[in-house]
Amino acid sequence: MKVFTDSPLLIHLNTVADPNTRTMYENFYISDRYKPYTDVLVLDELLYASKKKYGIPYKTTTS
Repeated sequence: MKVFTDSPLLIHLNTVADPNTRTMYENFYISDRYKPYTDVLVLDELLYASKKKYGIPYKTTTS
């Protein structure tokens, strides 16, 4: 099943500090059951919100 991945989920995953929690979310949302897709504007919002609201550097977000 195809699912659209919007920026709130990606921003949340970008701000999770605990590796176990992050892995749990990634395994649930990015699994073989789903084929996630997104849009360039969502990625732009991810970069902007991560830097502006949470102070996460662009390099960390894009890696």
